[in-house]
Amino acid sequence: MRKNVTKLKANEPDYGNWVSMRGLYTLGALAIFFLILSFVFLAGLAAAAAFLVAAAFFVALGYNTFMRYTFSPRGGNLEAQIREMVLDHFDWDGEGQALDIGCGNGPLTIAVAKKFPKARVTGIDYWGGTIFKNEYSRAYSKQACERNAQIEGVADRVTFQRASARALPFDDESFDAAVSNFVFYLVDARDKETLSKSRCESSRKAERSHFMSPS
Repeated sequence: MRKNVTKLKANEPDYGNWVSMRGLYTLGALAIFFLILSFVFLAGLAAAAAFLVAAAFFVALGYNTFMRYTFSPRGGNLEAQIREMVLDHFDWDGEGQALDIGCGNGPLTIAVAKKFPKARVTGIDYWGGTIFKNEYSRAYSKQACERNAQIEGVADRVTFQRASARALPFDDESFDAAVSNFVFYLVDARDKETLSKSRCESSRKAERSHFMSPS
């Protein structure tokens, strides 16, 4: 299990953060690199240009650091607020099986299970794979999902498995409802239609599906 998971208290779930520490480190390193370049190795217009690039990276670093804090439970807890918004628009009676597509470390899967005590919920993700083509997917795992579900008291009603959102490994109408949070924007444009079709085929009632994404 990842170090960032094991450092947590035994009774504290780890749902990750949409702004990764690796991204912050990269921005900081680039900012320092161009700053040193502007003062030590360049002169004139080249130095000024390098300084402006460094300043831009510092601004990006500051903004993303603020957003990481805003998303985190110790900050604004914005990720939890967004999950609540998804649940508020999730029109389902909680009877039967639900599917969470792109579950990450399981926050929405677990939230659905907690809101609907009679439901069984399956969360799927391509943890560490290439479908999303970015480093964020490497911060999440099936083991973290199962640990979080155990801590939240719903481990007996949730299941997690590795699967591609482009080709869900379930028979048609296997689920009574489907939900997803901020997954569409990570999928290539050519795969969005495939994902939508696959989601509708897996859910017995397409109108009981709720996808939230910036695009």
